[in-house]
Amino acid sequence: MTELKRRERKLVSPFPSNRKTVPRGQYTIAALQTTVRKACFICGKDHALENCSKFIRMSPKERMVNTKWLGLCFLCLKKDHLVASCEAKLRCRLEEYSKRHHPLIHLNQERSSVSENQPNTPEENKVHVTHTMVGNRGTLLQSARARLYNEEENSMILNCLFDSGSQRSFVKKSVAEALSLKGLFEIVNIGSFGSISSECLRVRRVKFWLTSVRDKSHRKQMVEALCLKKITDRLNVRLDIKQYSHFTSLQLAEDFTNLSSTFDVLIGLDYYYDFINQVIMKGQKGEPMAMHSTLGWIICGPTPGKVMTKNIKTLFAKVEDHVDDILKKFWDMEAIGIKDEEKGIDSKASQLFEKTVHFDGERYEVQLPWSNEESQLPNNYKQALDRLIQTEQSLRRNPTKVQLYNNGMKEYLENEFVEEVNDVQGRPGGTWYLPHHTVLRSSTKYRIVFDGSAQFRNDSLNRQLDPGPPLQHDLVQILLRFRRFCIGLQADISKMFLQVGLNEKDRDVTRFLWRELGSQEAPRIFRFRRVCFGLTCSPFLAMSVTRHYALKHLQGFPLGVNQVLENMYVDDIVFSVDVEEEARETVRQLVALMNKGGYHLTKWVSNLGAVLADVLSEGIMGKNTMTSKTLGIVWDSENDELAYRSILGRVTQNVN
Repeated sequence: MTELKRRERKLVSPFPSNRKTVPRGQYTIAALQTTVRKACFICGKDHALENCSKFIRMSPKERMVNTKWLGLCFLCLKKDHLVASCEAKLRCRLEEYSKRHHPLIHLNQERSSVSENQPNTPEENKVHVTHTMVGNRGTLLQSARARLYNEEENSMILNCLFDSGSQRSFVKKSVAEALSLKGLFEIVNIGSFGSISSECLRVRRVKFWLTSVRDKSHRKQMVEALCLKKITDRLNVRLDIKQYSHFTSLQLAEDFTNLSSTFDVLIGLDYYYDFINQVIMKGQKGEPMAMHSTLGWIICGPTPGKVMTKNIKTLFAKVEDHVDDILKKFWDMEAIGIKDEEKGIDSKASQLFEKTVHFDGERYEVQLPWSNEESQLPNNYKQALDRLIQTEQSLRRNPTKVQLYNNGMKEYLENEFVEEVNDVQGRPGGTWYLPHHTVLRSSTKYRIVFDGSAQFRNDSLNRQLDPGPPLQHDLVQILLRFRRFCIGLQADISKMFLQVGLNEKDRDVTRFLWRELGSQEAPRIFRFRRVCFGLTCSPFLAMSVTRHYALKHLQGFPLGVNQVLENMYVDDIVFSVDVEEEARETVRQLVALMNKGGYHLTKWVSNLGAVLADVLSEGIMGKNTMTSKTLGIVWDSENDELAYRSILGRVTQNVN
């Protein structure tokens, strides 16, 4: 009963469990802080007590009194234990004094002797993102002063941090409350670095505008950000700009005279390139550089300086589905006969398809179904360029993958699946660049994946598209019909999505950047002429086209049309018949029917090879191999058996 109660509590818990894996469809964002801090007992700042200037300026007697009053160990000056149990190896060596205590509380010493023994380098470690100092040099990251406006034009000046490693932007809750920023709430699951535990928070997403403090002629830039109680600390850093000649004539976004201890706004990659452009001014090696932004020139990079602290900042957060949605998915029954088959053929996407689909004499052409006809997409060219550079860097370590990637893109060009364009900007509100990467599998040589869900400014192409109603039949139903009769057959539609034409008015939202991997030429701009894999509506469009022309040819190909309507799952057709002659005729009709729609059936398999003789004689690729995959299940066509393959972990210990 105890185990049952434990499981019951776990199942009904409204919060995600401490899982190590990140669920699909979630966004990983560098945004929240993990702080390891040694706060001073005297001044409260981020240093150990023995490094506190206020404590050091006291007389030895005052230091002793404060140590007693704070309840600190006389040896290490820390809490929670006495000197008798202290494990520190420190021992006072002043005037042969033999008792165990810290040199700073030795009562017979002069104040001048204290300064001589003052440590030069603290041993503390602090989690930080703004500034890192190790050895004799530091690294200054991108910060700026800005004026923040709300919808009523009320404003305040604050500190901004630009972080290209963060997918989302953030603002301090106190700032949002001070300016009465309003917005909807989101559920955010927050985890600290190196920990499997997490905390589920309900945070508000607010809208505001940022502009330059010094140049009022700059336009205001809108930002949507999540509210947090705290974003991150910053170091008290002063930079003598005059010593860098290449900065003297620049209008800087930060004067380094403000010693505020925190940042108020963090600008992530969703708005990063709205502020930062690619104009960079560099000095000598080892000197900081200046990056141009709408807020002024931002100083960042290496800075020589005295060692003060050793700092590391680790930021991590992930945005999950709402808790109610998680529970709903958990209890959602997918078993045949339990969950009703979803209808919705008369949806808005279906109605648009029927109005706009047409045959150009070679293939069918469709329009993308938009959730909102007035959808406006931001131009994410710079984000796509950044992702292309990341992809190139990851592929440099794998020459084989580079060659496959290049070959894949060449195939797109040779088959006229894509076309090149020269206008970078495109149509305002109707231009989007798809990031891409490659996936290598044992079953296929390569697959280039285009990321329609990539977010930019809290928006994505897939978010604006209507996925359409589900048209595919239940897998279990198809498999049961496949085992019903004695002759089983299966085939695959080659490059199904790419056989459907895309209307020219929608092509600009399927742009992507590409250059021959390893070359130094500027990336070229391409866009799809066909429906591409990676869009949320692509399965609906491809299957709608197949059903559309199948119904138009019902009288000419009745057997083939029946298999398309009943036993097709996306690009797989799996069925069975009871008579050899019927099997031959069905195969013939399917091949002819698909050819009329611009499709090609490949990878034919049957447990009766004779029924595929006509297909193979016509030069259509077949693979009457002994085993094949049938809707994810291994089918041994020679013995007509279905099987599952499982990989067992190697036993590393003896089992008694």
